Amino acid sequence: MESSLSPTSHRAPYSPALHGVTQVLLLLALVLRPSGWRWLFFPPILAIILYLVSRCTTGDLITDVGVGSALFTQLVTALDYILLTDVQTELRRVDQPKDQVISGEPLRTRFKWALSLFLSPRGIGWAHAPSHLPPAPTKLSRSSFVVLKLRQCFVCILLEVFAYIQNASNPAFTSGRPLEEFSYFWRNMGLLGFGAAAYARINFLYCVFAALAVGVGVSEPREWPELFGGLLEAWSVSRFWRRTWHQLLRRPLCITATSITRLLRLPRRSMVSSLVYLFSLFFVSGVVHGGGEYMMAEHGGLGAFKFFLLQAVAVAFEKLMVAFFGDLLSGTSTQDVTEHHKHAQPSRIILKLLGYIWTWSWFVWSIPYMLNPMITAGMFVNKNGKNLGRLFELWGQIA
Repeated sequence: MESSLSPTSHRAPYSPALHGVTQVLLLLALVLRPSGWRWLFFPPILAIILYLVSRCTTGDLITDVGVGSALFTQLVTALDYILLTDVQTELRRVDQPKDQVISGEPLRTRFKWALSLFLSPRGIGWAHAPSHLPPAPTKLSRSSFVVLKLRQCFVCILLEVFAYIQNASNPAFTSGRPLEEFSYFWRNMGLLGFGAAAYARINFLYCVFAALAVGVGVSEPREWPELFGGLLEAWSVSRFWRRTWHQLLRRPLCITATSITRLLRLPRRSMVSSLVYLFSLFFVSGVVHGGGEYMMAEHGGLGAFKFFLLQAVAVAFEKLMVAFFGDLLSGTSTQDVTEHHKHAQPSRIILKLLGYIWTWSWFVWSIPYMLNPMITAGMFVNKNGKNLGRLFELWGQIA
């Protein structure tokens, strides 16, 4: 989609080479033995990323959002791995011998170790991997896995094309007016189209990397569990972010939030500490996604920042509701509920249905904060004239 921003004319072209420099610097920081000088890798990474986000453009609004968010994701990852964590002392691979001290190994071993950490943002194969990731494919051969991922790539392409056309056909996305001024129908369609496009693009890239890594023998299929969880797990806002959406940012967000609570010297496991931790998680997530918004619009509209802070409000509200509805919202799996609470199934089914309605309604209400800056910038306007306008007009009249 073409850029409609006038400021792009005086911004420098985005430089993949400079982006690559930040990745090389981060990898070198992981390879280097523990040292009081490791922090020196962070300032140039910070400077380059701020330059790319604030002074450069890809020339495409959608790509600017993705690249800007990816750059800030790398920034918080560097903050974690360089400033907040002594990686070679604190982090270990699952298959790493207990008596192995990675800092004492030769350069080649440390490089392979660092590269494994660098290429595994979710910590797959590492002791810090989340416990609730989707199951990994353990019975697939390399060739079967590659074929599966290529099929998924094709599905993602079809899904993104459909979402692209749907979003360009949605008057709430192309009018330049705030999304909340439109009917609930168009807002629902907007959430569906935007969510589908985001899922398709992120999952497509993941499947490409997975197919390449397994295809050339760099990794095994078991190291590539699905990136997203099931939609049926999302019967609360908390479960959506914890189980359904990808966990690529989980570690840097958690480490940064923990560091903030420690910096404030809050009592561990207190209500105040839990709330500060929760809001810190979504605060940092808002900053990360705000990088994409800034690169797109060349100013900080704070739309993504507000959206993610609101998610913390929703999760805090759900934590209060746990006192009334027990483990329905606290993270107990569907299987556990089935096995241990069969006598309460009717009421739990009703509560889960209400949870789905609540979760969807919450995102329909809160998503305008994130989308309005994109709508104002014209990110969804399709200049090629391909849309589903006639079909949507019929749906709109029926609705």
